[in-house]
Amino acid sequence: MASATGDTAADGLDAEQRGILEAIDRGERVVGDKATWAVSQGYAQQAEDSDIGLTHKGREVLDGQR
Repeated sequence: MASATGDTAADGLDAEQRGILEAIDRGERVVGDKATWAVSQGYAQQAEDSDIGLTHKGREVLDGQR
């Protein structure tokens, strides 16, 4: 999930990664590699029914950027 431009914020996330977290926060469907990345980094957790939501860590990252 690295940005082609290398454009990363102080938190180490690139625009695509921030977009994934923002989509999860909005309740949009996030699946596949994007969901796996968010969960593996501890920014989100996924339920058995495939619902995904931000963890406290994920919310802190987004709140720090707003």
